[in-house]
Amino acid sequence: MQIGVYKMKKILALCLILTLGAPLLFSCNSKAEEAPEGLQVVKISEDGGYKFYGPEGWSLVSTDEIAATKVSPINNTSMTFTEAAMPVGSIPEYFEASLAEFPASIKGTMTITLRDQKCTFGNADGEAYKYVYTYKYENFDFACMQILLTHSDRFYIFTYTSYGDVEDSSSSYNSYLEAVQLSIDSFRFTERASAPAPDYTKDADGYNLVSDRALAGFDLYLPEDYSVIYSSAYVKAKISSNANISLSKATQTGIGILDYLKLRKSDMQKFTTNFTDLGITLTKEISEDSETLKNWEFDALPTCDTALVFGDLSTDGVIAYEYTYVFNGQAYHVYQVMGVDSLNGYVFTYTALEDEYSAHIDEIKTILQKVRF
Repeated sequence: MQIGVYKMKKILALCLILTLGAPLLFSCNSKAEEAPEGLQVVKISEDGGYKFYGPEGWSLVSTDEIAATKVSPINNTSMTFTEAAMPVGSIPEYFEASLAEFPASIKGTMTITLRDQKCTFGNADGEAYKYVYTYKYENFDFACMQILLTHSDRFYIFTYTSYGDVEDSSSSYNSYLEAVQLSIDSFRFTERASAPAPDYTKDADGYNLVSDRALAGFDLYLPEDYSVIYSSAYVKAKISSNANISLSKATQTGIGILDYLKLRKSDMQKFTTNFTDLGITLTKEISEDSETLKNWEFDALPTCDTALVFGDLSTDGVIAYEYTYVFNGQAYHVYQVMGVDSLNGYVFTYTALEDEYSAHIDEIKTILQKVRF
């Protein structure tokens, strides 16, 4: 069983929509709108709650889901903006996982020149990270800049794609960069069309049922003061500004849980520092002469806790992994629990700043007891 990376709208798709020649439909805005000087309206979305402006004279090629503009019908230098499903983990984790989705023919030519750089995006109130990379396609050298961001507990992807070397000041990529930055700075989130507040079913303790079993495959009950960020095939909720939880079903098969933990650690170490294993807890003892222990690759040796529970899953396949790391100068503490039933694997993750971790851990273990698969 493999605890797979979450499946979302591919980060790559937005970079290649125009450069690979995929057709887009021309889109008109619902009403006239005056744009900032040097820009024109690309898309105004009242349902999506945003105004996206692009350089004057560029072709407007938006679809219902993607706001898009490109230089001309024959010049595929482009900008796109779209909402995507909120990542289960952090934005840097999302980017790292997305790299696996690139076609092999493109992935082999990729060079990442900038990653995990904090930035701003218009009036967005959440986190924003910038990434720049190059790749080759059909003998053309493409350069791509992406900003992955959150606003009001929603997740968005902005992509600028052009030609040439990002280090070459005369390249096509750099010649349009000033106009692209003006578009980024001028972006405005607005009030979204209001949606009715969810009417949650409650359990005997007053916890809200925040998941849809038909979509997620589980019932997840959370305290009333938790803010649900996303609930569909997986669930993510905010405890506070410095702590959140997520629960998702595995989507891939092929490796065991311990092998997944090794991959998890390896992926996290790519963009964090001071990654430290604090503990791995199993529900069964591991024999000292077992191959598992001989090939152990974690700093902390496994311990046994027969009381470890992950909802109504069989305790035979439940493991808890606790670790810390530093990212952008802040220390984070994670408690992750994995388990399997006859068909699927599931991952529950609690992440908090180190100073706040202990304030919620007892409640987290109550939540874990209440899950039903």
